Amino acid sequence: MCSKCVELTLAGFAHIVTRFPEVVELKRMIGDIDCLLKDVVTDSPPKDAFYKCLIAAVDLNDGSSSFAMEAINWTTALPLGEAS
Repeated sequence: MCSKCVELTLAGFAHIVTRFPEVVELKRMIGDIDCLLKDVVTDSPPKDAFYKCLIAAVDLNDGSSSFAMEAINWTTALPLGEAS
């Protein structure tokens, strides 16, 4: 497979995934995991419906998912001005 084919596949995947309003982040990763997708669906039945809809829309050869159980620490604030 040529690199152009891979780029088109990644672009196609990104195009499909970003059309879901539940998706707030999509990152391409290095390592065993190809991408990190963050959605804002919080309850189990709606999350299952979202996942089923997503895998139906995207032609995947292999897929797995993990779910965060609890956000222990989360911030977008940068510690500007706190430098010593």
